[in-house]
Amino acid sequence: MENLIVITLLASTVRPRPLYGLGNEFVFQSNGDEGLNAQLRAAASEISRFPGGTPSDYWLWSDGWINVSSDRSGCSGLPRRPTTVPQLSSYLNTTKQTTVLVLNQLQTNVSYQIQGLQAHARAGTPVKFIELGNEMYDATRPDVLAKYPAPRDYAVQMEAWTKEIKSIFPDSLVALVGLANDWDNRTREWNKQVLQNPISSQADAATIHLYAGIPASPPATPATLSSLLALAFEDFNGYRDYTAASIPEHFRLWVTEWGIFSDNKLLENTWFQGLWHVALTARLPLISRIDIILPYCAVCGDPFMPSFTSPGGSVVPPNATHTAWSRTPSGHAYALLFNASTASTHFAALSFSPNPVLDPKVPTSMTLVGSAAVTPAGAVQSIFLLNLGAHDLDLQLLAEFIAAEEESVGEEGGLGEGERVEGESKQVMKSMSWACQQGQQQQQQRGKSALNGDAAARGVSLDMYWPATAADVLRQGLQVSDLKHFSGAVSSSTLTLPAYAMAVLQCA
Repeated sequence: MENLIVITLLASTVRPRPLYGLGNEFVFQSNGDEGLNAQLRAAASEISRFPGGTPSDYWLWSDGWINVSSDRSGCSGLPRRPTTVPQLSSYLNTTKQTTVLVLNQLQTNVSYQIQGLQAHARAGTPVKFIELGNEMYDATRPDVLAKYPAPRDYAVQMEAWTKEIKSIFPDSLVALVGLANDWDNRTREWNKQVLQNPISSQADAATIHLYAGIPASPPATPATLSSLLALAFEDFNGYRDYTAASIPEHFRLWVTEWGIFSDNKLLENTWFQGLWHVALTARLPLISRIDIILPYCAVCGDPFMPSFTSPGGSVVPPNATHTAWSRTPSGHAYALLFNASTASTHFAALSFSPNPVLDPKVPTSMTLVGSAAVTPAGAVQSIFLLNLGAHDLDLQLLAEFIAAEEESVGEEGGLGEGERVEGESKQVMKSMSWACQQGQQQQQQRGKSALNGDAAARGVSLDMYWPATAADVLRQGLQVSDLKHFSGAVSSSTLTLPAYAMAVLQCA
């Protein structure tokens, strides 16, 4: 087969990987629903956010529910489904997750919240990731503006909270609210007055929420798919540049909410939505400070966002214990990416040559997106592949990958400017091989590369999903069972990646 696309593993991007998880709003999620908990385990969700969303700012840990008498989240009329301190610990053990704990600093004091953290610690919940509020930059919330009239008011009050929390939990990481874009006077001033303020220097991280809009025009059709999917790259570039320019370097970044929205409701629960979500999510580790990636949401009240649905929708009765949940297209896409990404300790980006531009108006938008889960020594445990284009593509799939320190930008498949990640290892690696094939030491010692022959990536399994037609990319209510699927061992040195396909290759 001629004109095969060559995969290059970019050694310059190797870094400890982020934690991946599906975000929560426990006002909509029953902690004891084993049907949902099983789905979270299968999706390789390794971190949650508790209690999640705007209800976090009205949550009373001692009640395991929101403060109904003063709630401004719009959830006070929901059926009560409490998550108490012991229930959270049990939930995390059952789902094999850790969690970000979001503290209600809007209505309570630091002493009450420290008592809550101590209660969580006694129950066995890790008190490591602490988030000081949810979207305190939101100028549409009167109670937020009353407490923090200017962004610096939040910084001043959270200085004392951070100091007090760290005196009791010195190993915890405390995050202040941050922004990755702006839209009004308050948000334009937020990072400057909060994160660039010297009094905030003792905090460890900034949380960012990434919400990208898909325009209603041009309408989503098979003919406009490329230009619409290219917006994921444009948005990524914007988030990368904004955080680099406005958030001081010593802050780590936690993406504690992320998703897309659109006035075009016909995009809900489509494969397009899944493609768009993972096109951006797969690139987020290229922002080297990002340590947590929590897309919104596992289940919630927003019809555009859930990763799982049931015959009764994405919100079920509070007493549900064995709901028959299934993945939405986005949930399935996240599950594929998370399972591939969590197979080892480190992340590395893949480059492809050639790699056509999706939309010339967005020069960094590429048809092929890929990443690898690797060990610090360079052993590849798994790779994730995404074809955003309308044509099947033939890839060279061998036992070893070329490892490059740098690459060009353009039609040959380069990364955008600044998309270099400095990993723990400074060594220059010329090749990286599959972990399941590193027993073939004799061949490596003789200096023979599998790239010079026709050695397939043997011992590697392939799990691949793709729509039957371009029209199916936009079919609303698409079920995972509607997708074409291949699962089996890799037995060839070439791989045909169908149009709009996602694939995971992993050591069997």
